[in-house]
Amino acid sequence: MILAGVGALPASSAEPPAVTVDYANGVRDVRHVGQGFLYGLAQDGTGAANAFLNPLKPNIMRGGGARIPGQGWIGDGYVAGTGYGARIRAALDQAKVTTQTYGAEFNLMFNDLWGADTGQPSDSRYPCDDNNCSNWVTFVEQVVSDVEAAGLKVTYEPWNEPDNRPFWPRDMNSSQYFAMWDTAFKTIRRLDPDARIEGPATYVLDEDVIDAFLDHVVDAGTVPDVLDHHNLRNEDPIVVGQMLDRRLADHGLSNVQTSINEYLSRDQLNPGGTAWYLSRLARSGIDLAARGVYPQEYPGQQPCCMADDLGGILTPTPNGLAPSGEYWAYRAFADLSGKFVNATGQGAVEALASYDHAAQRSVVLVGATPGGTSAYTGPVTLNLKRISSAAALASGGAVRVQVKRIPDRTVLVDPVVVSDQIVTVTEGAASVQLAFANSAEALAVYITPANRAATTFVDSSTTSGPNRFSFDSAWKTASGIADLYAGTATTQAEQAPTSMTFTFTGTGVTIHGVQDKDQGISEYSLDGGTKVVKDGYSPMRDSQAVLYSVSGLSNTTHTLKITAPATKNPAGTSTIVAIDAAEVTVPGLGVNLLANPGFEQNLTDWTSTLDTAASYTEGQVGTVAPHSGKLRLTHYSGSPFQAFTSQTVAVPNGTYAATAWVVRGGNHNASYFEVKDYGGTARTVGIPSTSMWRQVVITGITVTDGEVTVGLYDNGNAGNWTSVDDVQLYRTS
Repeated sequence: MILAGVGALPASSAEPPAVTVDYANGVRDVRHVGQGFLYGLAQDGTGAANAFLNPLKPNIMRGGGARIPGQGWIGDGYVAGTGYGARIRAALDQAKVTTQTYGAEFNLMFNDLWGADTGQPSDSRYPCDDNNCSNWVTFVEQVVSDVEAAGLKVTYEPWNEPDNRPFWPRDMNSSQYFAMWDTAFKTIRRLDPDARIEGPATYVLDEDVIDAFLDHVVDAGTVPDVLDHHNLRNEDPIVVGQMLDRRLADHGLSNVQTSINEYLSRDQLNPGGTAWYLSRLARSGIDLAARGVYPQEYPGQQPCCMADDLGGILTPTPNGLAPSGEYWAYRAFADLSGKFVNATGQGAVEALASYDHAAQRSVVLVGATPGGTSAYTGPVTLNLKRISSAAALASGGAVRVQVKRIPDRTVLVDPVVVSDQIVTVTEGAASVQLAFANSAEALAVYITPANRAATTFVDSSTTSGPNRFSFDSAWKTASGIADLYAGTATTQAEQAPTSMTFTFTGTGVTIHGVQDKDQGISEYSLDGGTKVVKDGYSPMRDSQAVLYSVSGLSNTTHTLKITAPATKNPAGTSTIVAIDAAEVTVPGLGVNLLANPGFEQNLTDWTSTLDTAASYTEGQVGTVAPHSGKLRLTHYSGSPFQAFTSQTVAVPNGTYAATAWVVRGGNHNASYFEVKDYGGTARTVGIPSTSMWRQVVITGITVTDGEVTVGLYDNGNAGNWTSVDDVQLYRTS
């Protein structure tokens, strides 16, 4: 029985599909199953660049030196010569980076080292030909010896795709195949009893083939630590996981892990298909998975199998590799952290969601079934339920929701921010409207507290505006550098001492730049303070390195002096300093921009006009207490009066909302909460006569003048009174 097809059905055309995220309980810890790649590294392991790979949190890489000239063991005449040597050196270099830099697992493919990478001569010999496995034993001993000499631990994979004739023309359902398997397994375990072994790495997911393999290895005592196979024909990983668990259970194997070490069909090679597959994979019970390699899918893409393009999700450009839309789908998947929470899609739409209490963030990745009649394009409703269970998100009655669209592009510098808004939470729930322009794109939704600080990036080429760099001709701006923000960096024109400044308004700043073998030492001084020194040398390039960072500043204008003293680490090759961008922290969406909003410092920061004696602060009077704290603002007089108490604040242009808690007694001529002087028509909302505190709200305040005035106006008769407390002004987008 061959498994095929996907598990999702087309959505009803009557109404848009919905994605529902329920925060009531964490399902399990987030594991990034699927963050693995076949043939994704450079031959010496130095690429892909750390700036691309590290954010993906890789947990498995796979290779064996395929396609390196010399044809491996075959090309050397079935001995360890230069052809084999080139391949094992490349594999071990890659394994070293994989295991030591990223703490991930490296799958070492014996067939590549042998030379059976589909490019071998037609008269090549294969392990255990003519019922003679002696040369195969010699080969396996050589491989294990080389791995141990390098001081590495790898997962051994005796043969790739034995059911695919270009790799193994001898037939998998044969005594020769099982002799090859048993010999490799026993030789590895003889040399390294604790070695990790996986197989059979079949090309087609056929339950009968898996059954026959397990029947044999159980009888022979050669059961692998990992049962692996490939999923390249659009199979639903949930169905696959259930089948593998069933087959293992039927054979009494409870301690064997499962791996899909090549996955994705060709119609899934886009952000939407990748997001759909990763979401299904996370629910499948599969332990490990690696994306297959699809060389030359894009014009100019590098050929298999020593390219540092992570199997094709990085795209070659004249200025180096650049991320594709599919790369950003993996990046969004890596952003999920903490615990998975219940997320359900509908129809062709699939979703995966997490909540991280420590990070104060929830991430939802949404994808649609790619291709075919079940593909979906159009609106999607995102329903967030029982948000109160996510304590870090729930405070304040609102959440910030940022929606990013990940289009299917061969080069995508960054996902497109579709919306960034404050969404009101009502009875623990909120909803947001999403939309797919086409089924090849993915959506990533980031949900954070409404009052969380925000960051904004400023490229080093920016020399005007409130956040700006200032430098002279001693610096030059280089462009077209694919792994940098906006593709540019500002560097010294010559290796001589010089400095620049960065002026910004905010509560913190981080300077991003390059660390590499040719980068020198830089110095940083904020507002004339103590100098901080950073060594830019690194044996591996990091184009997004943090060179300087500070937080907890007052939200005022600051000046950071950046000095390149023309000095370097002794191991470095240059004193050059390359500054990429600044990341400025500012009060975020939902942060109250008013000073003394609860009047706990009396009328400090507020201005009273008209009958000023009628405007004052007080505590509890009779049964009316402040909404919070000890004081509230009250307008009252024993005779007819008019009073206006307001606060004017400077704010960046944008869209805002204002709220206030109010209570009122008496028959006023007029009583209202007002927003004005923002570049548009004054907005008011009447204050009802109520003996209990009620909240009034003004939304959609589009500020174009860089400031706004918020106030309480009363035109009252003798004895009338109004109180206001906990006034808020916050940005919504």
